[in-house]
Amino acid sequence: MDRVKYNDCMKPFISGHHEDRKMSFCVGAKVCSGKAGSEKDAEKLCLEAPPAPRKTGKRGIDPRAVAACVIENLETDQLTVESLAKLLAGCIGKKLPSPNAEKRKFIKNCVMENTVKGNFVESVRLGAACEKQWRIEND
Repeated sequence: MDRVKYNDCMKPFISGHHEDRKMSFCVGAKVCSGKAGSEKDAEKLCLEAPPAPRKTGKRGIDPRAVAACVIENLETDQLTVESLAKLLAGCIGKKLPSPNAEKRKFIKNCVMENTVKGNFVESVRLGAACEKQWRIEND
């Protein structure tokens, strides 16, 4: 089924008021994709399907942050598997700012501080000027 036909088929399932929006969307998706022949079959499939696992973060473990944490807290005189496992467990959730995050923050603040008109053309011009200022200050 092409995209236009699929979208037209999904309209009644996603527009208007439905008691359970997720179920309505799932039923519509099953019917419109051809995975179910009727709405009853689609509802049965949706009820049987396990919920999608929730993602905890965008990128998972930051190896640079873990390495920095381990190096900072590592005591080599008492290094055992258990002590290293505890150290790693304590370091897993840590994140380091990406090299570009600091630059993006600088440019954003610079543009906001120097904005007069607040239009797109001005923001593009200021963005280029602020990036140039970042390079001068950090090179």
